Amino acid sequence: MSKYFSYNEGGIHCHYYCDEKPDKESFKLHTHDTCELYIFVYGKGKFLIEGNEYHLSNGDILLLRPAESHYIDIDPSRPYERFSVHFSEDFFKAFDKDNLLLEAFTNREAGTFNRYSRDDFKPEIYNLLVQNLLGESQNRHLQVNCNLLPLLNEIYKVYKSHRDTATQGESLTQQIVRYINNHINDNITLDAICNKFYISKPQLCRSFKAATGSTVQNYINAKRLVNAKRMLSGGISPTRAAALCGFNDYSVFYRAFYKEYGKAPKKEYNKI
Repeated sequence: MSKYFSYNEGGIHCHYYCDEKPDKESFKLHTHDTCELYIFVYGKGKFLIEGNEYHLSNGDILLLRPAESHYIDIDPSRPYERFSVHFSEDFFKAFDKDNLLLEAFTNREAGTFNRYSRDDFKPEIYNLLVQNLLGESQNRHLQVNCNLLPLLNEIYKVYKSHRDTATQGESLTQQIVRYINNHINDNITLDAICNKFYISKPQLCRSFKAATGSTVQNYINAKRLVNAKRMLSGGISPTRAAALCGFNDYSVFYRAFYKEYGKAPKKEYNKI
């Protein structure tokens, strides 16, 4: 049996893989409409999430909520080994009616409290749960479900401790990212951002690209598209979803949605 695997069943999608010679250009800014738990098993690089940089150490765990933009700036001189598991916000409702396990995903500003070091946990607990998640198995469904839940519970306890003690200052780019997210469905322009934060367009574009790996407009479009996809899945019509997400021209929305997801918006809407 191969050490690495991809598994998608019962509302959980897992991926465990290693690039012996990672290609930096293949890792682009993106978003998901699910929660993601990511483990940086081995390599060298930094994770950029909503304008915040996390320099990675082997064994780091990162949490990403729906629509939280991210990408990895990987060092190609070393193999890149990682594990990720995706699940919906409703997945654990039968076990966790108060949504406590999701607080570490959702009860925070975008781009903050994403990373957890293996030193944040008791070594015997971390080693057991992570090794069980990544180990070879004849039954991935049982293996993942039995170990993901207690791992999220340990992360929740660390998150609560961090929230009670940490104070964080925001860089200018992080302030801009937060402003965009708070006005993502409005008519956001480069001029408006520059006027609000007293910076020039070249300065805005350079700093934003360096912090997020994306242009401002591509970032806005990615956010709007993932929001629209979730609305379509929830029963909102394509034209209504486009308008609510800040697309004033439906044809622009249609082309962008098709390019991003490989299908027409109506196909997502018709799934319900």
